[in-house]
Amino acid sequence: MTHSPTWHQAVAFAVTGQRFEELGHQASLDLDELAAFLSRRFDVDLDRGVLDQPHPLPADLAAGLGAAQVWAAASELRRRLRTSGQAATVAPQRPLTVEERRLLEEVPPHHGS
Repeated sequence: MTHSPTWHQAVAFAVTGQRFEELGHQASLDLDELAAFLSRRFDVDLDRGVLDQPHPLPADLAAGLGAAQVWAAASELRRRLRTSGQAATVAPQRPLTVEERRLLEEVPPHHGS
């Protein structure tokens, strides 16, 4: 019997270095669902320091999954977990400095010729 890949288990392992058998098998990845699951675990039994460590996948979790897809998903999941709960701040509008205006007006020598 062939099982669906273990997308959530594999990406969670790549990010945390821990197995979460309860994540089961999925035909496709749902990063929102996985981020919510891991966010709850960080509040209980995971240290956010694990996000900074590499965690190579065991062969059984990598089976049937593309390495590039797993690592891209792990990168996005790390980004989401690092920023969860943090409000984005935007710099207030301010006038450009003389130097910034000069740089904006500068064009390459071949421009317009």
